[in-house]
Amino acid sequence: MCFDKATFLQLGAFKNNEQYASGDDVFLINNIKSTFGHEKIAFLKSRRAAVTTLSVETWKAFINQRFRWASKTDDFANANLLTIQGSVLGIHMYVILLIIISIFLPLMLFYALLVILIKGIIDFLFLNRMATFYNITWALKGFLPTTFLYYPYIFFTSFAALVKGKYEWKGRSVK
Repeated sequence: MCFDKATFLQLGAFKNNEQYASGDDVFLINNIKSTFGHEKIAFLKSRRAAVTTLSVETWKAFINQRFRWASKTDDFANANLLTIQGSVLGIHMYVILLIIISIFLPLMLFYALLVILIKGIIDFLFLNRMATFYNITWALKGFLPTTFLYYPYIFFTSFAALVKGKYEWKGRSVK
């Protein structure tokens, strides 16, 4: 993310988000959008502009990261983002519900698998396009197993967004 110093200072730097352990980038871009309009924000599709970060090393760090991300949802989400998040949650909850109902009505398992297949194809086409562009097609090797793990993961992170529990970030405990 790039911005000029004058814009940053005009918007009050990190004003109104000091209480959060992270997310300065998201809060700043939302502030730019609300002040100057969405047309002042652009995406640079360039391999040279891509930034990589290290992934977390433990499951505990992974869970803490998700809690940290979820803790800010109410404060930086706009109507479009909430619609997308709601749709994703709805589809995943629908599949989980179909699987539970299939215990009593086995035909529902077929519908659950059909939704998983259709969503999986759409996800794969999108991820394959991005992986090809960024020359990281090796990342697609784990696509199939993670497709099934994604359903409980979405449920967990959605619950985390609602609960907003305590988490650790950079060696300190945050609530």
